[in-house]
Amino acid sequence: MLSIETISQRLADAKGKRERLISTLNRHISALEKKEREFEKTYKLKPELCSEESLRGNDKAFWDFFSIKSKKSDILSVNKRIQEAEERIQALQAELRSAEAQQAFMENQIPDVIKDFFVRWKEDSISFFSNRYEQYQDFVQELRTKELTARKEAVRTVPAYSQYAERVDRMSDYDLHNVFPRKPMEDFLKSLNLDYRSISEAKSSFAGPIVSAMCKYNDPEQRRVFLERTMDREMRSKMLDLAQRIGEKVGRITDAAGLHVQNGEIAGVIYGENGSATIQTIGAGGYNIQRFHFRTLVHELEQYQAQEQDEQSEQEEDGDEMEM
Repeated sequence: MLSIETISQRLADAKGKRERLISTLNRHISALEKKEREFEKTYKLKPELCSEESLRGNDKAFWDFFSIKSKKSDILSVNKRIQEAEERIQALQAELRSAEAQQAFMENQIPDVIKDFFVRWKEDSISFFSNRYEQYQDFVQELRTKELTARKEAVRTVPAYSQYAERVDRMSDYDLHNVFPRKPMEDFLKSLNLDYRSISEAKSSFAGPIVSAMCKYNDPEQRRVFLERTMDREMRSKMLDLAQRIGEKVGRITDAAGLHVQNGEIAGVIYGENGSATIQTIGAGGYNIQRFHFRTLVHELEQYQAQEQDEQSEQEEDGDEMEM
């Protein structure tokens, strides 16, 4: 979900658009009334009782009547756009209420230890993707260098390019990309996974959706703002998801003193109006993944203890069997 600030701004923009449309509508209505008065005064006819057919033969009256008809069409069009603007405003108001309710829930119902965990996750994720972006730039340059080297090798070794061989070291990037015939070069690059499709797939796999989106921003500040907003939305979404999963197990949270964060993971026991539950996150991150991520396990305490007892019993039974 978008931030309250973003939704509020969009709501303000939508209301401003509605006001501008209403102003446009009023201008159209005034213009229509003026045209109708002038038509009635000039032709001694009421426009609403006329038709295009009845005015044929009188070009001026015909086109004046057509102008009235066109203005009515403008009014219908603006009314439709006002209705769409109203629907947009209502949708944004509902979205704002939902965002404010979520914000209140996070402020009042989610324990500080969980908030702190997700704030740290956001900071780590921003750092991860910032570094990944820089690594991606190096990766792209490395691919480009490999591709150009391969193109030169093709010119030197593929018989179809013998006419270029003597001047290969003087050929520009443009020249290397435009040798003829093209197919031998395409086949040579494909054999090395350096053709256009292979390079595109490699770049997409390395970058992932977030780094790919970051590459759309040439301005570092805009890129930073995009990443922070994206990670903030992810943080809120994950925080709410965890809180809802906990709520399904224990109801309203009453005590989170048993939770702790260690080595970037959160674990412990949390208590609620309807019971208690154990929480454990399992983090994962690395060079060749799409993003830093984690799984959170939430078990009702009685169920968790029963599972532990079952596992212990199985181990004891296995031990007895081994001794036999």
